[in-house]
Amino acid sequence: MKLLAAGDSFTYGEELTDLNNAWPYLLGKKIGYDVLNLARPGAGGMRVLRTVVEQTFVDKPDLVVISWPSPGRFEFADQDGFFDIWPGYVGPMFKDFSPWRYQLIDYITKHHNEQYLHNQIKFTK
Repeated sequence: MKLLAAGDSFTYGEELTDLNNAWPYLLGKKIGYDVLNLARPGAGGMRVLRTVVEQTFVDKPDLVVISWPSPGRFEFADQDGFFDIWPGYVGPMFKDFSPWRYQLIDYITKHHNEQYLHNQIKFTK
């Protein structure tokens, strides 16, 4: 039996010294499943969704567990590939890429607020 896990750094186990101690592996061990952990540090909801949809057809897991990241993370793509950003991000993630990615982070940070998040997740009729 195979368990497919998807999510962000928490699911990946980035904070751990041994990635085999990340919760998907502990869950897999407890229920007797092999684990395919496709989580990525910094992943946003669209990346998680795309990963699950793509890999479900490829790996045909018996169980899929998704740990949804913050709704404030956004996925974009450019000539260098897909990337996720969030308001206030500071760090080395983009050091070798186009400087406009930092401009996008500045924009998201300035215009991100509770109303925007509410509009992102509300249901429409």
